[in-house]
Amino acid sequence: MISRRRALALSAALLTTLWFVLAGTAPASAAEGMHGPRLDEIDSYCKQLPGGTGVVVAPPGNAYSYFCKINGRSTAINMTSVCRWTNGNDLTVYDRVDLPRFDHPDNVDTGWTCYRFDFNPTSPGQKLDLDRYCAETAAPSVGAVLVSPNHANDWHCKGADGTASQWTISMDDVCRHQNSVVWTDRTLNVYDGGSVYCYR
Repeated sequence: MISRRRALALSAALLTTLWFVLAGTAPASAAEGMHGPRLDEIDSYCKQLPGGTGVVVAPPGNAYSYFCKINGRSTAINMTSVCRWTNGNDLTVYDRVDLPRFDHPDNVDTGWTCYRFDFNPTSPGQKLDLDRYCAETAAPSVGAVLVSPNHANDWHCKGADGTASQWTISMDDVCRHQNSVVWTDRTLNVYDGGSVYCYR
Protein backbone atom coordinates (compact mmCIF):
# COMPACT_ATOMS: atom_id res chain seq x y z
CA MET A 1 0.00 0.00 0.00
CA ILE A 2 1.06 3.58 -0.62
CA SER A 3 2.01 5.32 2.59
CA ARG A 4 0.00 8.33 3.73
CA ARG A 5 3.05 10.61 3.34
CA ARG A 6 3.66 9.43 -0.23
CA ALA A 7 -0.02 9.80 -1.07
CA LEU A 8 0.00 13.40 0.19
CA ALA A 9 3.14 14.15 -1.86
CA LEU A 10 1.55 12.73 -5.01
CA SER A 11 -1.60 14.73 -4.38
CA ALA A 12 0.42 17.94 -3.98
CA ALA A 13 2.27 17.29 -7.22
CA LEU A 14 -1.01 16.60 -9.02
CA LEU A 15 -2.57 19.80 -7.71
CA THR A 16 0.49 21.83 -8.78
CA THR A 17 0.32 20.40 -12.30
CA LEU A 18 -3.44 21.04 -12.45
CA TRP A 19 -2.92 24.65 -11.37
CA PHE A 20 -0.49 25.28 -14.21
CA VAL A 21 -2.86 23.70 -16.72
CA LEU A 22 -5.88 25.70 -15.57
CA ALA A 23 -3.86 28.91 -15.40
CA GLY A 24 -2.53 28.37 -18.91
CA THR A 25 1.04 28.69 -17.70
CA ALA A 26 4.03 26.46 -17.22
CA PRO A 27 6.68 26.32 -14.53
CA ALA A 28 9.17 29.17 -15.00
CA SER A 29 12.27 28.49 -17.05
CA ALA A 30 14.85 30.66 -18.72
CA ALA A 31 16.39 31.76 -21.99
CA GLU A 32 19.78 30.09 -22.31
CA GLY A 33 22.80 31.55 -24.07
CA MET A 34 24.38 29.08 -26.49
CA HIS A 35 27.61 28.98 -28.49
CA GLY A 36 28.58 31.38 -31.26
CA PRO A 37 28.59 32.52 -33.86
CA ARG A 38 32.16 33.77 -34.45
CA LEU A 39 33.06 35.04 -37.90
CA ASP A 40 35.06 31.88 -38.72
CA GLU A 41 31.97 29.82 -37.85
CA ILE A 42 29.77 31.89 -40.14
CA ASP A 43 32.42 31.39 -42.83
CA SER A 44 32.41 27.61 -42.27
CA TYR A 45 28.62 27.56 -42.41
CA CYS A 46 28.68 29.32 -45.79
CA LYS A 47 31.31 26.93 -47.15
CA GLN A 48 29.23 23.85 -46.32
CA LEU A 49 26.30 25.12 -48.39
CA PRO A 50 26.07 23.89 -52.01
CA GLY A 51 28.22 26.25 -54.10
CA GLY A 52 29.32 28.16 -51.00
CA THR A 53 32.87 29.56 -50.84
CA GLY A 54 32.72 31.62 -47.63
CA VAL A 55 31.37 34.72 -45.94
CA VAL A 56 31.62 38.28 -47.25
CA VAL A 57 31.04 41.50 -45.28
CA ALA A 58 29.36 44.28 -47.23
CA PRO A 59 29.05 47.98 -46.33
CA PRO A 60 28.19 49.43 -43.84
CA GLY A 61 29.86 46.60 -41.94
CA ASN A 62 27.27 46.09 -39.20
CA ALA A 63 25.70 42.83 -38.04
CA TYR A 64 23.31 42.88 -41.01
CA SER A 65 26.24 43.02 -43.45
CA TYR A 66 27.18 39.32 -43.54
CA PHE A 67 26.44 37.38 -46.71
CA CYS A 68 27.35 33.94 -47.99
CA LYS A 69 29.17 33.81 -51.31
CA ILE A 70 27.30 31.11 -53.23
CA ASN A 71 28.12 30.37 -56.87
CA GLY A 72 29.88 33.72 -57.02
CA ARG A 73 26.92 35.74 -55.72
CA SER A 74 26.36 37.34 -52.32
CA THR A 75 23.36 35.64 -50.72
CA ALA A 76 21.51 36.61 -47.54
CA ILE A 77 22.33 34.49 -44.48
CA ASN A 78 19.71 32.90 -42.26
CA MET A 79 21.37 33.49 -38.90
CA THR A 80 19.00 31.12 -37.11
CA SER A 81 20.32 28.38 -39.40
CA VAL A 82 23.88 29.43 -38.52
CA CYS A 83 23.10 29.22 -34.81
CA ARG A 84 21.51 25.81 -35.15
CA TRP A 85 24.39 24.54 -37.30
CA THR A 86 26.93 25.62 -34.66
CA ASN A 87 24.86 24.08 -31.85
CA GLY A 88 24.23 20.55 -33.08
CA ASN A 89 21.17 21.44 -35.19
CA ASP A 90 19.12 22.13 -32.05
CA LEU A 91 15.75 23.40 -33.33
CA THR A 92 15.08 25.37 -30.13
CA VAL A 93 18.07 27.64 -30.85
CA TYR A 94 17.56 30.99 -32.57
CA ASP A 95 19.72 33.95 -33.50
CA ARG A 96 19.71 37.07 -31.32
CA VAL A 97 21.14 40.44 -32.32
CA ASP A 98 23.74 41.69 -29.85
CA LEU A 99 22.55 45.32 -29.84
CA PRO A 100 25.65 46.87 -28.18
CA ARG A 101 27.84 45.27 -30.88
CA PHE A 102 25.46 45.73 -33.83
CA ASP A 103 27.26 48.71 -35.37
CA HIS A 104 30.79 47.62 -34.43
CA PRO A 105 31.17 43.85 -34.87
CA ASP A 106 34.51 42.06 -35.06
CA ASN A 107 35.75 38.54 -35.72
CA VAL A 108 34.64 37.27 -32.30
CA ASP A 109 31.76 39.57 -31.35
CA THR A 110 29.93 39.49 -34.66
CA GLY A 111 26.87 41.40 -33.47
CA TRP A 112 25.03 38.08 -33.19
CA THR A 113 24.51 35.61 -30.36
CA CYS A 114 22.67 32.30 -30.20
CA TYR A 115 20.03 31.49 -27.59
CA ARG A 116 17.79 28.57 -26.73
CA PHE A 117 14.23 29.76 -26.07
CA ASP A 118 11.19 28.05 -24.57
CA PHE A 119 8.94 29.56 -27.21
CA ASN A 120 9.36 30.56 -30.86
CA PRO A 121 10.79 34.10 -30.62
CA THR A 122 10.09 35.14 -34.22
CA SER A 123 6.81 36.88 -33.36
CA PRO A 124 6.31 39.76 -30.90
CA GLY A 125 6.91 38.71 -27.31
CA GLN A 126 6.61 40.49 -23.98
CA LYS A 127 6.72 44.28 -24.32
CA LEU A 128 9.52 46.18 -22.62
CA ASP A 129 8.44 48.79 -20.05
CA LEU A 130 11.33 51.16 -20.70
CA ASP A 131 9.83 54.10 -18.81
CA ARG A 132 9.45 51.99 -15.68
CA TYR A 133 12.96 50.58 -16.03
CA CYS A 134 14.51 54.06 -16.25
CA ALA A 135 12.46 55.41 -13.35
CA GLU A 136 13.36 52.47 -11.09
CA THR A 137 17.03 51.94 -11.99
CA ALA A 138 18.38 55.23 -13.30
CA ALA A 139 17.01 57.90 -10.97
CA PRO A 140 16.48 60.80 -11.43
CA SER A 141 15.44 59.60 -14.90
CA VAL A 142 11.71 59.84 -15.52
CA GLY A 143 11.36 57.67 -18.61
CA ALA A 144 12.90 56.57 -21.91
CA VAL A 145 13.41 58.33 -25.21
CA LEU A 146 14.33 57.04 -28.67
CA VAL A 147 16.96 59.22 -30.33
CA SER A 148 17.94 59.50 -33.99
CA PRO A 149 18.23 57.41 -36.12
CA ASN A 150 15.50 55.63 -34.12
CA HIS A 151 17.07 52.19 -34.22
CA ALA A 152 16.49 49.55 -31.53
CA ASN A 153 19.91 50.34 -30.04
CA ASP A 154 19.14 54.09 -29.74
CA TRP A 155 17.00 54.04 -26.57
CA HIS A 156 18.19 56.22 -23.68
CA CYS A 157 16.83 57.12 -20.28
CA LYS A 158 15.80 60.77 -20.05
CA GLY A 159 15.67 63.44 -17.39
CA ALA A 160 12.69 65.59 -16.41
CA ASP A 161 13.67 68.11 -19.08
CA GLY A 162 13.56 65.41 -21.77
CA THR A 163 17.32 65.32 -22.26
CA ALA A 164 18.64 61.87 -23.16
CA SER A 165 21.37 60.36 -21.00
CA GLN A 166 24.75 59.54 -22.51
CA TRP A 167 24.34 55.77 -22.25
CA THR A 168 22.03 53.55 -24.26
CA ILE A 169 19.67 51.24 -22.41
CA SER A 170 20.64 47.58 -22.15
CA MET A 171 17.55 45.77 -23.38
CA ASP A 172 18.82 42.56 -21.80
CA ASP A 173 18.88 44.34 -18.42
CA VAL A 174 15.32 45.58 -18.97
CA CYS A 175 14.02 42.05 -19.63
CA ARG A 176 15.78 40.72 -16.56
CA HIS A 177 14.52 43.61 -14.44
CA GLN A 178 10.86 43.07 -15.25
CA ASN A 179 10.84 39.29 -14.89
CA SER A 180 11.46 36.93 -12.00
CA VAL A 181 13.34 34.43 -14.17
CA VAL A 182 16.04 34.90 -16.78
CA TRP A 183 14.50 36.38 -19.89
CA THR A 184 16.47 38.16 -22.59
CA ASP A 185 15.75 40.61 -25.38
CA ARG A 186 15.41 39.69 -29.03
CA THR A 187 15.11 42.31 -31.77
CA LEU A 188 12.97 41.51 -34.79
CA ASN A 189 14.35 44.45 -36.81
CA VAL A 190 17.13 46.69 -35.49
CA TYR A 191 16.05 49.50 -37.81
CA ASP A 192 12.68 49.64 -36.03
CA GLY A 193 13.06 51.01 -32.52
CA GLY A 194 9.81 49.41 -31.41
CA SER A 195 10.66 45.86 -32.43
CA VAL A 196 12.50 44.72 -29.27
CA TYR A 197 10.72 42.20 -27.04
CA CYS A 198 11.49 39.93 -24.08
CA TYR A 199 11.52 36.16 -24.38
CA ARG A 200 12.38 33.15 -22.30
